[in-house]
Amino acid sequence: MRIQTPPLREITEDIPVIAKHFLAKHCGHARRPLKDFTPAAIQSLKNYSWPGNAWQLENEVKRLIASVRGPLIADEPLELPRGTAEPVGQDREISYDGKTIDGVIDAIERRTVEDALKNNTGTNKR
Repeated sequence: MRIQTPPLREITEDIPVIAKHFLAKHCGHARRPLKDFTPAAIQSLKNYSWPGNAWQLENEVKRLIASVRGPLIADEPLELPRGTAEPVGQDREISYDGKTIDGVIDAIERRTVEDALKNNTGTNKR
């Protein structure tokens, strides 16, 4: 049985609940005191498009648990692209039907690199 879940960018109201779930889970696994997000951090999480969906959010939460010393995770340590993000429309969707997991990962990686190049062209200062 296949269960289709919507991408995080379509259920932004659920992102705080999902992020706090990952915090509780991984603080427990790491045997660290439970942390929480500041309101600004929650807003940044909701504003990000999460092209990697839940696994990307979970990895970001694990990184924050390891790197943030205090009990609150503020907006500053989040490693999310800032600025105005281009909305993801139907033409930017990746079709998963008929693709292997490797094909899906390749498509996501390709789109991520293309978006990074597009968003950072001309901004590399040395």
